[in-house]
Amino acid sequence: MKYVVAVVGGLIIFIGAGLVSGLVLIMICPISWRETYINLGLLSANIPSLIAFAIASLAATHSFRASLRAKTGENKSA
Repeated sequence: MKYVVAVVGGLIIFIGAGLVSGLVLIMICPISWRETYINLGLLSANIPSLIAFAIASLAATHSFRASLRAKTGENKSA
């Protein structure tokens, strides 16, 4: 059950971080970056979307690892 929660949480963080960082990068990146497309096999993406994908992947990985390390079910009062 702990792994299911970690995977679902990681997916939610990946989507949220990808959307937010993608919007911010689209607003601040120069137009030449938005018009430059890189072909990755069947996929084609511009530079801000690739950077947003990397940021979202790192955030989701951190969230997944943190969810697995969290001590659940314990009373944390001192």
